[in-house]
Amino acid sequence: MMKCCKQWKPVAAMLAVNFALAIANVLLKKILDEGVSHIIILLYRQSISAVFLAPIAYFLERATLTQYFFLLGLEYTSATFSCAFINMVPAITFMLALPFGLEKLDIRNKAGRAKVLGTLICLGGAMILTLYKGKTLVKSNSQTTAHLMNYADVIVSSKKKEKWAIGSIFLAAGCIFWSSWFLLQANIGKTYPCQYSSTAFLSFFSAIQTAILGLITERDFSKWVLKGKLELITVTYAGMVGSSMCYVGMSWCVKQKGPVFTSAFTPLVQVFVAMFDVSILHGQIYVGSVIGSILVVIGLYILLWGRNSEPLPRQIPRTIENTREADETVCMPDDEELFAGNDVDEFSSIIKRDRTPKILITTSRFNSTRGPAFISELLSVIPNAQYYKRGTYDLKKVLLMIVEYANNKDFTSIIVVHTNRREPDALLMVCLPDGPTAHFKLSSLVLRKDIKNHGNPTSHEPELVLNNFTTRLGHRIGRFFQSIFPQEPNFRGRRVVTFHNQRDFIFFRHHRYIFDAKEIKQSEAKGKKLKDAKGESIAKEKVVARLQECGPRFTLKLISLQHGTFDTKGGEYEWVHKPEMDTSRRRFFL
Repeated sequence: MMKCCKQWKPVAAMLAVNFALAIANVLLKKILDEGVSHIIILLYRQSISAVFLAPIAYFLERATLTQYFFLLGLEYTSATFSCAFINMVPAITFMLALPFGLEKLDIRNKAGRAKVLGTLICLGGAMILTLYKGKTLVKSNSQTTAHLMNYADVIVSSKKKEKWAIGSIFLAAGCIFWSSWFLLQANIGKTYPCQYSSTAFLSFFSAIQTAILGLITERDFSKWVLKGKLELITVTYAGMVGSSMCYVGMSWCVKQKGPVFTSAFTPLVQVFVAMFDVSILHGQIYVGSVIGSILVVIGLYILLWGRNSEPLPRQIPRTIENTREADETVCMPDDEELFAGNDVDEFSSIIKRDRTPKILITTSRFNSTRGPAFISELLSVIPNAQYYKRGTYDLKKVLLMIVEYANNKDFTSIIVVHTNRREPDALLMVCLPDGPTAHFKLSSLVLRKDIKNHGNPTSHEPELVLNNFTTRLGHRIGRFFQSIFPQEPNFRGRRVVTFHNQRDFIFFRHHRYIFDAKEIKQSEAKGKKLKDAKGESIAKEKVVARLQECGPRFTLKLISLQHGTFDTKGGEYEWVHKPEMDTSRRRFFL
C-alpha cells in the first residue's frame, strides 16, 4: 500500500501543478483584458514569489523573459491558444539541446526517427495555430456577447484586440526562452541543487529586472496600482502558486521521475484552461486552434515516446579514481612543454639509448633475514645490476662515497635497500651523475618462493609497463623507473615488468610470457582439413600466450623526491609527502 502511494505521488503532484497553472493563466487573461499592464503583473508576481519562497528556502535548506513574452502573447490571443503553444516547449528544448550535445539523435533506430517525426509534427501544429484560425466551434450566447461588447467599449483605449499572428510570435519567443532556460537549469541543478533558494533568488533578480523595464515602458504610475479584488487575488495567486510552489513541485517531480515524465503532463494545462476559458471567460474555440493543438499534442507524445524508448546509457561506476579532485598538474597528450622537457631531463640520455643502464644495488646498515633473498631477486629482474655489500657504516656518512665510486665506475643509478631487523621496508634510488633522488616506502613484499605456481625468470631483456602515472610528478617518477631498464626488450619468450600506480600506491609485478602451441579442433577450423603433398591430413595449430608470475611482488609509496644526489642537510626537495596531504581520499599526486 505504501509503495503504491509512493508511485502515485508524482502523478498527483503533476496533476495539481498543471491544474494550478491553468487557474493562474485564466486569471491572468481576465485581468489583462481589463487593461492591467503585463509588466506590472510580472513585477508583482515575481516580487511575491521571492518574498514567499525566501523564508521557506531559509528554513528548509526563473526566468523573466519567458513570462514577459508569454504575458504579451496571452494579451494578444486567448488562454487556450497560449497554452497550446506551451506544448511545443519539449520539442523546442530537444532542437536546442542537439547542437550543445545535451541530447543525442540516432536516426538509424526507431527512437531517433520518432523524435524527428514528433518534432516535425509539433512544428506543423504550431504553423496551423499561427496561420489558420477557421470557424468558431463554441459560441457564446447573445446576452453574454452583448455584455462583452458593451464592456469592450468602456475599457481603456490602449487595450489591444486579439491579434493572433502577433501573439503567436510573442508566444513562440516565450517558448524559445523557456526551452533555453531548461538547458541552463540542467547545468545549474548539478552545481546548486537547492530548489527553494534557487527559485527565490531567480524570482528576486527577475523582479528587479522587471521593475527597471517597467520604469522605462510604463511612465504612467497610476497603472502601477492594482485596483479591485480580482487583480490582487490574481497577482498574489500567480506569485505564490504559479511562480513559487508550481515550479518547486515540478523540480521535485523531475528529481523523482525525470524530465520526460514531468513534461508529459504539459498538455493537461491546455485541457484545464480550455474548460475555464469557455465557462468563465466566455472565450471562443476555433477550428484552427483545435487542429493545431491536436497535432502539437500528438507530436509531443511521439517525441516523448522516442526519448523514453532510447536504450539507457551505459552506467559508469563511480570510483575514487574517476571522482578524483581536479588537478592542474595532470599531463595532457598535447603538452608541448612536457615533451620538450623530456629531451633535456636527467633520464633522457638513457631513454634515448645514448647510455646503457648500469645499476649498483646495496643495502642499509643492518640487513634482515629476507633482505639477501630480495636483493637476489632484484638482480634477476634488473639487467646489468650489480650488488655491493656494505659494512656497518651509517648510510648518511658513506653514501657520498658510494655515489663517487659509482660515478667512477660508470653506473647510471644506485638502489639502496633499507631493511629493519625483519623486513625490507624502503628503497632509496639515486640517478647518476646529478640526481634526482627518490625515497620510497616498501611494503607487502612477497618473494618468489611464496608465490603459487611461480616461474623462473629468463635472461631476456624485460618489457617495461608503466600504468596510470598521469600527473607531472607521476610522469617524472615513471621516467625514473624507465631509466633503470634497457630500452630494447626481447620479444619472443620475453619478460614483462609492471609498475601500476593506483591511488599513489605503486604496485610492482614481474611476469614472463609462456607460448603454448595447441591443436585446433575440427569445429574451430570450420570443417576444412589441411593436407600435405601426399594428401595426408595436417593438424592445424595455434599459439596461445599466457602469463606466469616470477616475483618478487611488492608495493611502493613515494615519500620524497630530491634534487641532486642524496643530501639530508642542504638538499632541495622537489616533492615531500606530508601527513596533511592524506585528509582527502579523492586527492592523488601521481
